[in-house]
Amino acid sequence: MKQKTKKLAQPAVRRSISLKKLIKAKQKYDLEIDTLYKKIQPYVEFDFFIMYQPSDGFVIVHNENSHNAQLSRCVEIIEDKGKLSYDEYLEECI
Repeated sequence: MKQKTKKLAQPAVRRSISLKKLIKAKQKYDLEIDTLYKKIQPYVEFDFFIMYQPSDGFVIVHNENSHNAQLSRCVEIIEDKGKLSYDEYLEECI
């Protein structure tokens, strides 16, 4: 006599994992960084970009020499003095 074996029900696997929310969040993140860049760029006397580093937080990075300084401190200098010179930036480099 054949013994019947029970098949265990397996959870349904979602065939399509949506990354839409993640993509949308990344786009919003990039847009916010770009917006801040455009606001402070006229007050910075050198070419730079903004990025996030897990160890230092948001930083301004010089395009040519890759030094970086905390964004919050650079914004404070801009608010106090009206501009961020390269020398002031170098003093703040991490």
